[in-house]
Amino acid sequence: MATKNDNFLEHRLKLYEWQETILSQNVPPADAAKEMDQMIHKYNESITKAVKDVYFKFVFTLAGAALGILGSGFNPLSVGGALVAIVRFAKFDRTPVPTPGMNAPAAMFHDAEACFQRFRWA
Repeated sequence: MATKNDNFLEHRLKLYEWQETILSQNVPPADAAKEMDQMIHKYNESITKAVKDVYFKFVFTLAGAALGILGSGFNPLSVGGALVAIVRFAKFDRTPVPTPGMNAPAAMFHDAEACFQRFRWA
């Protein structure tokens, strides 16, 4: 469930804080919707950048591993080092990590959508 995800809980808290600010400042609904739309757009841009970063890390990991293996003439230590690099990528770097910053209220919608997509009945 989304409520067990720490990121979702943090983003939901930011959304509630944003709502309280909007209400306390008597911001017109149209302006609030426009502001949220801008936050969602900026958060989507940060997701796109995070995904591209993962692709670049993957390419550089594979390129480094391949060059290390080829340059050593298939030395077992080089092969082992290449495998360690690939496993490290798979364990720590394969998941995009967007940084929502000021757009954290909008991030809650992305977290919720990702959670509900797992439960679609198709």
